[in-house]
Amino acid sequence: MSCNSRWKKSISITELARRLGTSRTAIRRLLDPKNHSVTLLTLHRLARSLGKKLEIRWIDEN
Repeated sequence: MSCNSRWKKSISITELARRLGTSRTAIRRLLDPKNHSVTLLTLHRLARSLGKKLEIRWIDEN
């Protein structure tokens, strides 16, 4: 999700880091699909930097 939105808007890692007030290394970690330690606050900030809202829903598995 975050990667697709970033690429669709052609936002560089450097620009995304600037918008979030963090380093390019932190952005690379955030976008790494193997990284399972991303917080909801970080996801919220990422969504806002892309002009989006973060929505989390519980849905039945059935």
